[in-house]
Amino acid sequence: MFKKHIIESFSLANKNLEIYLIGISILIAQTIIARFNNLLSFLTIFIVFGFYASIPLFIDGKVKNKVFNLKEVFVTSMKNSRRLIVPIILVIGTFLSLCFGILFLLGAKKTQEIFNSSLVRGNLLQEVFIFFVLTIPFAFTSIYFSVENMGVLKSLKKSFWYSLENPKAVLLITLFGAVSLIIRMGIFPQPLNGIENFISGAITQYFGLLIASYTLLIYRKRLSY
Repeated sequence: MFKKHIIESFSLANKNLEIYLIGISILIAQTIIARFNNLLSFLTIFIVFGFYASIPLFIDGKVKNKVFNLKEVFVTSMKNSRRLIVPIILVIGTFLSLCFGILFLLGAKKTQEIFNSSLVRGNLLQEVFIFFVLTIPFAFTSIYFSVENMGVLKSLKKSFWYSLENPKAVLLITLFGAVSLIIRMGIFPQPLNGIENFISGAITQYFGLLIASYTLLIYRKRLSY
């Protein structure tokens, strides 16, 4: 069963490489903007999240043989960006509050030691935390958000419960994420900069497309039952 799902996921992802190339273009644009204006780079986060949250909808459209064009991608991404503005601000605010809380509880010296550790400097701890704690339980959020057009909180809730009810799906998502991490850490074991960071991002984006393809397949099969 896993082998079949893996083959189908790669097949669907590879049929949607246009989406991947758009993601790469966004990554390049973000990198360039960040070199000149950090504030503008921060503001592009909303557009980026809008695009990534819309990927299952783009893939679903292609599966249904709908016309795929850049105008539709832009309009849909901007629409979903507006829907994400308040939730993203709330998440950032919560994250900053937690950071200040940790800083207060541990003290400045201890906090600095933690953030100066080689593990954190290498971004391994952050990536493992983001993927295994945040991504896996909410891997289906973009399905409910873009395909079913639900609100963010409702999408998060449904994704969380769906993940709990489908441990096999979560296991394969975990496998995809682990392979992505192993490949990137194998190629670039040290902290990244410049072209290395871009290549690492490109690898991450492909596996993101792969996971989006897999979750959409699972979603469509559930509807067919």
